[in-house]
Amino acid sequence: MVQSHINNDYTNNSSKNTTFLAYNGVATLIDYIPDDHLINEFRFYDLDFREIVASCNGFVQFLVRNSSRPYSWLDTLRLVNPITRRCLVLHEEMYTFPWPDLDCGLGYGSKTGLLKVVRLGYRHGLSAKITAEVMTVRDEGDCAWKVMDTELFGFTSIRSKPVVLNGALHWLVDCDNLILRFDIDKEKFDFISSPCTSNTPSEINRRRR
Repeated sequence: MVQSHINNDYTNNSSKNTTFLAYNGVATLIDYIPDDHLINEFRFYDLDFREIVASCNGFVQFLVRNSSRPYSWLDTLRLVNPITRRCLVLHEEMYTFPWPDLDCGLGYGSKTGLLKVVRLGYRHGLSAKITAEVMTVRDEGDCAWKVMDTELFGFTSIRSKPVVLNGALHWLVDCDNLILRFDIDKEKFDFISSPCTSNTPSEINRRRR
């Protein structure tokens, strides 16, 4: 599913436009063929849609309600390829976060050519302890979560959804105009400075220690 889609330039198919929509608890794919003015719909009827959480390289990741575990994330995450209509159910999480601040990202490693899902939890305080799970999505289905645990200085909470750029996920944080970065290939967190500040991450970290 993953590698075959990434290696295929789906943008060459200019005769059809595919849109992913979600409303009234239902996830729907809509194909529009301009030449014939045709609209075809494909619905995921078995999914109780909640919200889109990420998208990358043509894939859409969304959250589905789970009536038996309403406060769990990962056993309710789905990864959809709108072109092939395939839906991948991500395996259940191996780690339960003890705090409610959670975020989820989807990114593509430009060097390794791998698509990865990141589930991130953090605890408020003088420094933010970040616990993250990373899943590498593979065609053969042997996807597994890897737990990372790190402590970073310079921020107390995350205040944006992740943005994928240059092989990394980026989050805005609420202190000193920092940007939290996760390198998808290396699977490492670090800080970079926001364009509106002259302070470097190392200078900010030294002041806070």
